[in-house]
Amino acid sequence: MPFFLRSGFRVLFLAAGLGSLLLMLSWLLFFSEQINTQSNTNDWHAHEMIFGYTMAVIIGFLLTATQNWTKLKTTNGYSLLSLGIAWLIARILSVTGDDYIF
Repeated sequence: MPFFLRSGFRVLFLAAGLGSLLLMLSWLLFFSEQINTQSNTNDWHAHEMIFGYTMAVIIGFLLTATQNWTKLKTTNGYSLLSLGIAWLIARILSVTGDDYIF
């Protein structure tokens, strides 16, 4: 098993960190009107900050803290990778999909 799949914070904190960089860049492009869109970018930004960034951090923390508090093994390996991929697919659909979220 790869090193980064051994604990929840590794996958989800990395995803949240990289996602926040991309979210800030895209928000700046939307805000400066270099990218035109017909949707409400304020709603999109609020949604991504809550469900994209914050939830990845909270779930990564809980997966790691629960393991430390209870001494029980939490999700790891390929099931953790599946969780990270599901998070990534949701982020992609929120940007490319038509009315998937709002």
